[in-house]
Amino acid sequence: DVMMGWPRIGAAALAALLGLAAAPAPPAPAAAPSPVHVSFRSSDGITLRGHLWPGGPTAIVFSHMYGTTQSIWYDLAGRLAAQGYTVLTFDFRGVGTSSGRLVIARVYRDTLAAVRFIRTRNPRRIVVAGASMGGTSSIIAAGETQVDGLIVIASGMMFQGLNVHPYLGELRMAKLFIVGRSDAPFNSS
Repeated sequence: DVMMGWPRIGAAALAALLGLAAAPAPPAPAAAPSPVHVSFRSSDGITLRGHLWPGGPTAIVFSHMYGTTQSIWYDLAGRLAAQGYTVLTFDFRGVGTSSGRLVIARVYRDTLAAVRFIRTRNPRRIVVAGASMGGTSSIIAAGETQVDGLIVIASGMMFQGLNVHPYLGELRMAKLFIVGRSDAPFNSS
């Protein structure tokens, strides 16, 4: 099962890989809750818009790939919410429903704003996850603020002004890096 070339990750597998399976989770609802439209602001004043699937005490913030919108995460977000997770998706600045102009070197501020927003929901644990540009942004956000987990899918160490190197030593949380065998250039060291 492939979503825009990316493997679909089962919610249980994702939780187990991050060590979240051991955390107490509320009973899963029969169906995913409906997402709520939300908006929040970045530190430089950009209005970001997203969707929040209310759920349990572990929150997962998803950052999308370059050339896509938050909608790439809707299926997985719904499945995770059905299993008792709180999930936030959002559009980066200048993309989809968010305001501003896309400046890739600044999208990490959007991921940080999403983490600040989800904190207002008082989760016990926060996981940031992203693919490609969203993964690079998530690494920087995880290096700049306290989170409990990081998931990175086929993301570079540098991308058009985003540079994760200064943050690598700060990543003291559970981490999962996913890359395909033929997914150059991300599969090289």
